[in-house]
Amino acid sequence: MPIFIAKVSVGGRTTQVTIPASNRAEAERQLKRRGRVISLKRQGLFDLQPGLSPYERYMFLVKLSTMIASKVSMGKALELMSQAFTGNIRRVSKSLSERVNSGVNFITAIEEERKSFPPSLIALIRSGFAAGNASNALREAAEFEQLMQNIRKGSMKEVWTGFGYFAASAGLTVATVEYFGPMVTGNALFNTPGVNTDWIEEFGRVFMWLN
Repeated sequence: MPIFIAKVSVGGRTTQVTIPASNRAEAERQLKRRGRVISLKRQGLFDLQPGLSPYERYMFLVKLSTMIASKVSMGKALELMSQAFTGNIRRVSKSLSERVNSGVNFITAIEEERKSFPPSLIALIRSGFAAGNASNALREAAEFEQLMQNIRKGSMKEVWTGFGYFAASAGLTVATVEYFGPMVTGNALFNTPGVNTDWIEEFGRVFMWLN
């Protein structure tokens, strides 16, 4: 999302504000609620900041849920989180705090943070908010995403475990057919005239390919 840098006059004091907004008009709308806009410029064409990682998103949602459950307003909770955390959580909390405190709906605000909040997660949060319990909505969304992450990790572990078993089995089969088999059939016992061992090796090769 584009980032805008503005100078705003509030109560006779001029402060510099950095605000994310979908366009210039949206940035001006948010800033006018704070005071008189003196200057406004776009920082760059793209926001190169990374979004929240799954772990950071879980921490963000659980902490925000706890504060909302304690009757702290959404804007204040986000503001406090921007002071308590560092890194991506601090940056995203500050960005959301500025938008929510300027009158933007929380769901709309996280929709604009596409890097940090996947559409599927936003849909879960929106449904919970519509049911009237913001705190539960945030916590349940966090726990659901963590559950899906664990399932995906478990699935990949099973895939690699299965591949390992297959590779070990294939290796043992090849070693038996190409090394141990010929070593055994080359024994003097099997070299007795009239004893044909070719069928053993052929059977072993067929078994190897079937395996």
